[in-house]
Amino acid sequence: GGFSSVVRSLRMQCIEILTEIEARLDFDDEMPTLDIGLLISKINAMSHEVEQALDIANHDKFLQSGLQ
Repeated sequence: GGFSSVVRSLRMQCIEILTEIEARLDFDDEMPTLDIGLLISKINAMSHEVEQALDIANHDKFLQSGLQ
């Protein structure tokens, strides 16, 4: 469903960020400088996605409880 696709997307984004950080730790001299501002922006966007997904899930739960 919609919620699981959001979770999958967030998981992939976390893996991408982790891979980026690990690569820079292992190959620092071979890679361009890490753009901390961009990294923070990505994490903030992910945080916003989590908040939206939780709001939708709570709203859906509220609607379902009202139907019972």
